[in-house]
Amino acid sequence: MHSNTYINSSRSIGLYKRKNMRIGLLGGSFNPAHRGHIYISNMAIKLFKLHEVWWVINPQNPLKSSKSTAPLKERINYARNLIVGNRIKVQSLEDRYYTKYTYHTIKKLLQCQPGNKFIWLMGADNLSQINLWINWNKIFDIIPIAVFNREGYSRTVISSVAANYYNQSLYNKQNLSKIFKRDLPVWVFIRLRKLPYSSTEIRYNRKRNN
Repeated sequence: MHSNTYINSSRSIGLYKRKNMRIGLLGGSFNPAHRGHIYISNMAIKLFKLHEVWWVINPQNPLKSSKSTAPLKERINYARNLIVGNRIKVQSLEDRYYTKYTYHTIKKLLQCQPGNKFIWLMGADNLSQINLWINWNKIFDIIPIAVFNREGYSRTVISSVAANYYNQSLYNKQNLSKIFKRDLPVWVFIRLRKLPYSSTEIRYNRKRNN
């Protein structure tokens, strides 16, 4: 059952009236959101010349246990309080569109927002297991994808099912903002310095300190 937690937010509704925007979609549980998410978002804004990055917080990751996942409203509120500035927005598109899987959520968003351009942002850990997602290959067919390296995952990415399947679609140009003009499928692997914090690390430290 969907709670429509974020549908009535004026901050959310206002976004959907704008056009000709380049928007990054950073999906995940955000359990909890942290500085690493902010770092990736700001880098994406810079590299791809994005107007905004939307944090797409899912109600429940089908591949993760619900026991360790905080309630959706709690995660949304925590993420919103963490953000500084107005170029990073918090969204719960699955809750809004009554969708469960990433492919269906993105497909619905693209149908509702034909006037904007989107790129899916994800960590290398997610690319290594994206082949377990429902309709994972169709995601590549409808939206550009940017994969941000996480320490210890470079080799995993190179040997992953998705990277090998879409090897010919890897974007290697310096001007990343032109990725929106490329035919799909297209994806890019971005090597960054070690990201500050991870949700897993934060949850571990919380348990240790309790």
